[in-house]
Amino acid sequence: MLGVEIEESQALAPDKSGTLVMDDGCSYGLSTWIDMLRLRDARVLGHYGSGWYRHKPAVTVSQRGPGRAYYVGTAPDRAFYAGFVSAVTRQAGVQPVLAAPRAVHAFRRTDGSRDVIFLTNPSAEPQLVDLPV
Repeated sequence: MLGVEIEESQALAPDKSGTLVMDDGCSYGLSTWIDMLRLRDARVLGHYGSGWYRHKPAVTVSQRGPGRAYYVGTAPDRAFYAGFVSAVTRQAGVQPVLAAPRAVHAFRRTDGSRDVIFLTNPSAEPQLVDLPV
């Protein structure tokens, strides 16, 4: 389904890190582990930018019917996920449940005729949310 085969996985020593370079030119730190990927029918979105594994595929996407399957073969820093997940969800047409501060999680549950919205605030700070009704 992912269009890749993991040939080898390697844990990085706690004092070792590397870089992940995306096709859009953005670069991110990485740590913990790396997967060495053999491409089947996936397209490379990012590669390792340092170490003996430099230039090897790190982030891929493969088309599956009307959907896509993404694979991230390492543990990039938080900045990567903020941008990557935003781009993937935007491409998929995912819309926020409602406008809320970044710290607030909003979930919609429906039975097909009624919606219930749950808001959680895992932060230690109070948050304000304007509700539409």
